This record gives sequence, C-alpha cells and structure tokens, in this order.
Amino acid sequence: MTKHWHILNLAVSCVLMFGTSLYASGSGTGPTVTRESAATGEPGAPLQEKAIDLGSPLTNHLLWEWIAFVLLFVVLAKVGFPWMFKQMDARQARIREALEKADKVKAEAEVLLKKHEQMMADAHAEAKRITDEALRAAQHVKEDILRSAQTEAAAVVERAKKELSMAHTKAMDELRKHAVELSLKASSAVLKRSLTDEDHRRLAADAISATERAMKN
Repeated sequence: MTKHWHILNLAVSCVLMFGTSLYASGSGTGPTVTRESAATGEPGAPLQEKAIDLGSPLTNHLLWEWIAFVLLFVVLAKVGFPWMFKQMDARQARIREALEKADKVKAEAEVLLKKHEQMMADAHAEAKRITDEALRAAQHVKEDILRSAQTEAAAVVERAKKELSMAHTKAMDELRKHAVELSLKASSAVLKRSLTDEDHRRLAADAISATERAMKN
C-alpha cells in the first residue's frame, strides 16, 4: 500500500504541475485587470480598474482543460490506478512466491547434501569395519594354519623317531638272535670235535660274515 500511495501522490503532483503551468501560460496572455486614465489618458490622471472578461475564449479554454484533467484523474483513479496496483501486487506476489520456492529448494538441497554426506561417512565406516574384520579373519586363519602345520610337523617327527627307535630295537633283536644262533652252532661244533687253529679261524670268519649279513638285512 505504501507504493500505491507514492504512485498516487506522484500522479496528483503531475496533474497539479501541468495545470499550474497552463494557468500561468494563460494568465500571461489573456485579459487582465488594466488601469487607464479616467478621461484624457494623460499621465498622472486617476485610473479606473476593468474586470476580467470571464466569457473570453481563453478563459473558457482553460476551464475546459481543468475539467478534462479532473475527469482524466477520476478515470485513472477508478480504472487505471487499481489495474496498475493489481499488476504490481501480482508481480510482488510472484516474486515473493519465487523467493519462497527458492528458499524451500535451497533448504531441501541442504538437507539432501547433509544426508548424502552422512551416507558417505556411514559407507566409509562400514567399508573400514569390513576391511578390519577381513584382516583379523585372515590373521586368525594364518595363525591356525601355522599352528596346524607345526603340530603336524611335530607329529611327523615324533612318529619318525618312534619308527626309527622301533627299527633299531628290531635290528638289535635280530642281531642278538643271530649271535645266539652262531654261538650255539659254534658250541655244537666244538663239542663234536676238537678244533684246530684252522677251525678257529674259519669259525671266526663265519661268525663275522653272518654278523655282517644280519646287519645288512
């Protein structure tokens, strides 16, 4: 409404200024009050005043111009000014609506941006959590494999030691058995006959050969 009153005051001022200029122009050229000498027209004689002729064409012209301006102002006040005010109000409403929409879009964009940033932060945190869990799982698997390999290797070594001990024990048993058999054979031979030096050497050689064969087997 403040803008409307400014426009109305401006229009009234324009009409008044234009009417004043017309009045000034008319008063400079139209009939005015004059002073003439009473009888002879000589200088210094008493003067008489003459009234303005209101019926002159110039006076009527100025009057009709004033009437036309008043009618124009009334028409503008009834039709033109309301239309202009309505257009200005509509334009202000459109501008206000556009600004409100812009503010709303800006607010929605800020909300979406914050949501996007939060989603990105959550995604990075989730990716880091998954990576850490995968690394921990891989480390556990590695440790389990190492423990299993160490346990299996220890079992293999222990089994090999046992097998070697058993083989050694078996070999010693076989060697003792052959030695006993050789001793029995030698004793039998000694009991059956008297041994010469040649017999002693042969028996010793046979015992040595039998022992070597037993160790090889």
